[in-house]
Amino acid sequence: MPSKPNIAIFADWITIGCFFGSLRINVSGLMRPSLTLPGQFGLMRVQSILLIGLIAVAMHALLAEGGQKILLHMNYHAGAGRSLPQGRDAVLLSMSMTVPLVLAPMAYSGIFHVQVVQSNHYFSSAFVVVGASVGHLVLYGIKAIPLPVTVFGINAIKFPGLKPMIFPLSLKNGLFRPLIMEVVFAAIHFSSIVLIYRYALSSNLQQPVGDVVMPTVESASLWLFFVISYFLLTYPETVKDKRTIERRGVVNGLLLVLTLEAGMLM
Repeated sequence: MPSKPNIAIFADWITIGCFFGSLRINVSGLMRPSLTLPGQFGLMRVQSILLIGLIAVAMHALLAEGGQKILLHMNYHAGAGRSLPQGRDAVLLSMSMTVPLVLAPMAYSGIFHVQVVQSNHYFSSAFVVVGASVGHLVLYGIKAIPLPVTVFGINAIKFPGLKPMIFPLSLKNGLFRPLIMEVVFAAIHFSSIVLIYRYALSSNLQQPVGDVVMPTVESASLWLFFVISYFLLTYPETVKDKRTIERRGVVNGLLLVLTLEAGMLM
């Protein structure tokens, strides 16, 4: 029997590490006092986070689909299209995710008459919207923006983005680049949303650093566990077949919103 490729072994270790990291959500993350959802522990908090997350997922699906058709007049097919969102498009798609994330807890509060956010939720949410927009620009890049004057021979600002640099749309094989791209996605999304939100939320509450950092790591690990497992189960079609790529993009995006909300509220 041929030996297992090194990249497959590497992927297995990433998946296992993400799984055990995500277990902290069930053990410590849900049993410690929360910056939000005060007084709720264990299964009660799981129910609240799941409901709020599903509200955010539904809002994101509507905004992302409607925004692409109405505002952008195009469809990126969840990463399976011919191009990626850059510049303004990346910012708008970022807002289709962050707006639901910050509004869903308030919708939950209105429906069930439960206080789930702190008084500085709006203050923290503003940083999330800005931070995620910058994160999307880093991921997908900036189209050429002309400068009013030429500086050192540079007459425009342009950045291709990490996604086209690491895992371009033209690449239709290999395991290493797609897996590294998922790790980069997790690092940027969860640091620019969960970490920033919890840091801003705790700025007036004098919370330990662990209460800010650990939920970010835990929720990112949970998302990585699911997306890498799904990728390995559907490989190689998931990098070759357009429909499979689009399906994976949709699933990853919806799970991303759910786990981001969980990290913010944990």
